[in-house]
Amino acid sequence: MSECGSIPAWLLTGYLGAGKTTLLNRLLEIPSFKHKRLALLINEFGDIGVDGALVRTGEWSKFELNKGSLFCACIKADTVKTLRQIAFEVKPDAVIIEATGLSESSDLEALFESAALEGRLRTQANVCLVDASTFTRIAAFLPAATRQVQQADGILINKCDLVDQAELARLEAIISRINPAPIYQTSHCDVPSAWFEGLWHSCRCCGMSQSPPAGAVSVSIERVAPVDRAKFTSGVRTLGDKLLRLKGNIDFGDGSVMVELAGGRLTERPAASLSRAPTAFVAIGWDVDRQTLMSLLS
Repeated sequence: MSECGSIPAWLLTGYLGAGKTTLLNRLLEIPSFKHKRLALLINEFGDIGVDGALVRTGEWSKFELNKGSLFCACIKADTVKTLRQIAFEVKPDAVIIEATGLSESSDLEALFESAALEGRLRTQANVCLVDASTFTRIAAFLPAATRQVQQADGILINKCDLVDQAELARLEAIISRINPAPIYQTSHCDVPSAWFEGLWHSCRCCGMSQSPPAGAVSVSIERVAPVDRAKFTSGVRTLGDKLLRLKGNIDFGDGSVMVELAGGRLTERPAASLSRAPTAFVAIGWDVDRQTLMSLLS
C-alpha cells in the first residue's frame, strides 16, 4: 500500500515517569487530533492497566497491551493481532501509541510492513520524552533510556521546572550529541502543536529485541486489606534507586489514593478508576527479585 493510503502512527517513548500519559492527554486536545477518528494503543510493562485508566475519555478507540514491550518478540503475536484490529477493523484517521518506559522502538517499520499488516500503518513520528531531573542518572545504568533518544524524530525535555538553567543546558548538549533531532524544553508536557506537527519520521531501525530489558522486573499488587503506610514507606526507602517506577491505587486505611513514584519522587492524588481491588498498583524494579519487591511494598 502506498504511503498516502496508509494510516499515520505517532509513537510516544521515554523512560518510566517522563510524562508520556500526560503528553498523550494534551495531544488529544490539539486540532491535529481532536477532530480525527483516533485509535490509541497503550503499552505497559505491568499487567494492571494504570496508564490506560488515566487517559481521558473521548470518541476514540483505546487498546491496551500489557506484560511487556510491544517492540519485544516476547509479545509480538499480541502486538500484531492488536495492530491488525486497528488497521483492518477500526480504520482510524491516525494512531497514537504510548510505549512502555522500558521499550526500545526498534523494528517498528518491520512490524508495519509485515505481511500481516500489508503496509496499512506507517510511522509519522517518534517522539521521545526525557525527564530533565533524572535522565543522566538513569541513562548511566539503563541503556534503553539512551536508545529511546537515539531512535527519536523529536525529543521533548520535560520537567524543566525541576532543574536549574545550567543543568538544563548541559542536558540539552548531552542529548544533542546522542541525537541531533529537534528538541523542545518544557514542563508538564506543555508543547506547541506546531512543534509536534512539524516532526517527520526517519528510520533508525535496530532490530527487534528478543527479550525484556535485562535486570528489570515488574510486579502487580492487588489486595483488599489496607496497606500499612509506615511499612510501605520503609520499603520504598529500602529499595531506593532499585525501584524504578510505581503507579496505581493504594488504600492506606482511609480510602484509595493514586500513588506515583517517578524520578525518586513519591506523590499522591485522587484515586484512578481502575475497577480493581482498593489497592491495585504496578511496581517496576531494577536488579532486585520479584519476591523482594512484593514483600517490601505489600
